[in-house]
Amino acid sequence: MIKGGAKLTITCLGLDEIQVKEYQERWPDKLSLYIRLLKEHPGEYAGLFFVKPSGTHSGMFELLDGHHKFCASIMTGRSDALCVVIEEVPE
Repeated sequence: MIKGGAKLTITCLGLDEIQVKEYQERWPDKLSLYIRLLKEHPGEYAGLFFVKPSGTHSGMFELLDGHHKFCASIMTGRSDALCVVIEEVPE
């Protein structure tokens, strides 16, 4: 869920700027789909990742959604991804 009042921006981030902190089960067929799409369309992106600024490492971002695309990007030699950066207002 994205809280009301959150600031959203779309930017291109290096994969080395993105942290994966949460384990989620991966589905091989979905991963294979993104690998195929990225191979068939070099220079294009398979969609957006959703990230938020890291709470532990300054200048890094935590991956919230897009884990299959993230893995496929690494496996196909991509160096960056289009990301929606979610900056929520502290409560």
